[in-house]
Amino acid sequence: CVRDSTAQADMASVQPDRATPGRGRVSFSYVAPQGRAIYADGVPDTRGNGSLWAGRGVSALVRGGLTADWHAVHLAIIPELGYSANQPFDVLPGLDPARSTLSSPFYAGPYSADLPSRMGGLAVTQLSLGQSALWAEAGPVAFGWSSSNLWWGSGVRDALFIGNNAAGIPRVFVRTPRPIPTAYGRFSGEYFLGVLTESRFFDSDPQNDRRSLSAFALTWSPPHSDDFVVGIARGVAQVASPDSGWIGSHLTDALHSQRGGQSSELTALFTRYLSPASGVRAYAELGWWNRVPTVREFLSVPYEGLAYQIGIERLVRAYDATWVFLAEAMNLEQPVDVTERPPVDFYTGGTPQGWTQRGQLLGAGIGPGGQSQYLSADMLLPFWSLGLYAERVRWNEDALFRQYLPYANRHDVTMRMGARLGVNVARFDVLLDASGFHRLNYLFQDNTFIPAFRTVDVRIPELRMTFTPRNR
Repeated sequence: CVRDSTAQADMASVQPDRATPGRGRVSFSYVAPQGRAIYADGVPDTRGNGSLWAGRGVSALVRGGLTADWHAVHLAIIPELGYSANQPFDVLPGLDPARSTLSSPFYAGPYSADLPSRMGGLAVTQLSLGQSALWAEAGPVAFGWSSSNLWWGSGVRDALFIGNNAAGIPRVFVRTPRPIPTAYGRFSGEYFLGVLTESRFFDSDPQNDRRSLSAFALTWSPPHSDDFVVGIARGVAQVASPDSGWIGSHLTDALHSQRGGQSSELTALFTRYLSPASGVRAYAELGWWNRVPTVREFLSVPYEGLAYQIGIERLVRAYDATWVFLAEAMNLEQPVDVTERPPVDFYTGGTPQGWTQRGQLLGAGIGPGGQSQYLSADMLLPFWSLGLYAERVRWNEDALFRQYLPYANRHDVTMRMGARLGVNVARFDVLLDASGFHRLNYLFQDNTFIPAFRTVDVRIPELRMTFTPRNR
């Protein structure tokens, strides 16, 4: 439920290609290259690509490097190189004159978020530290620095708290490398202080370009089993202006509620249950944005500021194959019937940039006001696999009610179906994925009751290939 991809990629575990003894007690390992290539037309869907902005046209990401180990000290140098053709597609201009015209047309004012419609007007090439880290282990804890991606929570398809929809957070951390057994159960956890950066297509105010992010996650499972896990995660982002002092002063922000100032808070409770006998894994997560409800508030308006994710996965072995079935649903939409407090879109407000890193969401890629349902079935064989999936996403639903005449036919909805084929080639696992269908009423454009509008339904074909070193 809490996964730190230090020495891991968001696509798969990084596997050493070859170990070479060094002098003394230092050992080095090459990290075999891995990456992905994407071709997208129509309106691009950038979810799940980490630091890569997978815009329209061809995009690619590759990573690789080396690791070094000396006693309890470990170093991983795994940079990432990304490229996006970033070809043009129709967008609506941002409405805030103090911001880039590519800033979001829906998220400003009290609903502010750094979610550019497009990352500039030219091709994008980016080299970053990627999944690099330096850490040391001391008994039951590890501590160090990392820029790798995190995945906190119980989700499989997407993560409500922190997932792989944005670049990793440069941070210092302390965590448990493995569960700590006690008489009361097994505990795992992580605490970090990181730096979030604004995108180049948000605003021109240099005073708010950096934010601190203080966050922790703690999980518990019974003393002799990890079949049942419950956990809590909490993070607080604060604008770190030049006159606010050293960013280290925000180390303990996650431990108490912030009142006033420019801060964004997210608190999540999650659980997972695994039944090895039946091959069933069920999971759920609840998240509260910019508030921790009291018992009275939870009993009276439990849905205020609330988002949820539920899912179930079933593994079946039949006909010499392993079948994996997955169903997952997520809802970030906020109610409109709490009249004394106007709702704030999930992931927005607090800080001007909301819950983002370099213009992409730290949490669920469906975004503020999003809702999704996902179904998939995969057949796994020793040397190849085949899968089918379908997904529905309703985008920016809360923003619809701030538009002129928000009638039913204007919902912005993606319907996507796809197939994937995995094969073992040499020492790599290669996955080919083809999907498509339609995005309906793109950006709420429908002329049913507004003749001056046009109805915009966009085809969204996508081809994707990933390659990762085979687990040995």
